[in-house]
Amino acid sequence: MNTALNQRITISVDEAMSATGIGKTMLYELLGDGSLRSIKLGKKRLIIVESLHELIASMESYGDLSK
Repeated sequence: MNTALNQRITISVDEAMSATGIGKTMLYELLGDGSLRSIKLGKKRLIIVESLHELIASMESYGDLSK
């Protein structure tokens, strides 16, 4: 697993895309529907790493997040 995800509390959207292979549009959809949590500092959106781990775990459990 990416060491940045193990050490940091938040990561940028671009870092989340790179770490997960999830595209920007899907990430923002997951943020919009509450499946993924983030904070916003000024103009920068930061993904809460714990939330990303929870999302991946739920994907493993249910196999798919498609609507």
